[in-house]
Amino acid sequence: MENVDSQYLMFADQDDFWKKDKVSITYSKMLALEKGDAKTLPLLAFSDLRVVDRNLKTISPRMSHYEGLKMDNIGFNRLMIQNIVTGCTVMINKKCKEMALKCTDRDDIIMHDWWCALIASYFGKMGYVDEDLILYRQHGVNSVGAKNIHSISYVKNKLCKSKDQKIMLGKTERQIAAFIKSYHVDNTYINIYSQLYKFGKIRRLAFLIKYNVWKSGILRNIGLLYFC
Repeated sequence: MENVDSQYLMFADQDDFWKKDKVSITYSKMLALEKGDAKTLPLLAFSDLRVVDRNLKTISPRMSHYEGLKMDNIGFNRLMIQNIVTGCTVMINKKCKEMALKCTDRDDIIMHDWWCALIASYFGKMGYVDEDLILYRQHGVNSVGAKNIHSISYVKNKLCKSKDQKIMLGKTERQIAAFIKSYHVDNTYINIYSQLYKFGKIRRLAFLIKYNVWKSGILRNIGLLYFC
């Protein structure tokens, strides 16, 4: 990102297959986001994906369905706790890139796409393209892969690795703390979330309910209530 000087930027940091109209459709969404006075704001456009195997054979026509993601969860209170933006579908504008690079605690950023989404959600605008513009290749050695939330193995894995769930929640809290520090954010619920680990179980549950801080899907939120 630091080496790019362009009005718009897309991430091609993976071995997936881009559909021929991926760039043009995403760019059209970006132009729609820019209407009015929004050109000066940090903007992010993203799309759905088609989950495929190593030979590009379809596993699921939509990753949002495969993973049980609600693609309208782009409010900051939802993005704090769960990212729904996949980097290889993203286009950001120059303002979003410049703000992202101002982060002072990069070790606390979980993923680059998540960080850009937080910026666009809080300071600017986000737009979702309801199409699968990329074939998301699954081959067993993905750095980050698609997970079938409807499978028994997924549920079993989550139940058996409760410690991992708590560790991940802690990472999201540190990421938000870095966000506050980087952009001098002074917002009650965001500040509380960055220190949620300091509170007892009852207060943490009350916070989630009061500020509508939820993930996508019933199973994930049952897990959130249990492990928070």
